[in-house]
Amino acid sequence: MSARIGLWAGPLWIVATLLMPPPGDMAQKAWRCAGLALLMDTWWATQALPLAMNSIAAHFHGTSTGHCFP
Repeated sequence: MSARIGLWAGPLWIVATLLMPPPGDMAQKAWRCAGLALLMDTWWATQALPLAMNSIAAHFHGTSTGHCFP
């Protein structure tokens, strides 16, 4: 049950960082990277995806969108 909740709760972090402005002096790119990190953490903690899939998905998303890695 927690895996199903985590699978849907994780992407809400990404949506939140896209809709809300970054706090303080944080750069937009860093704010979106924080959203991706929260997505990964949620999926990891709830085991919504296998750990290997979680890490590969995060690196693929971070590099393909340019949010976390230059």
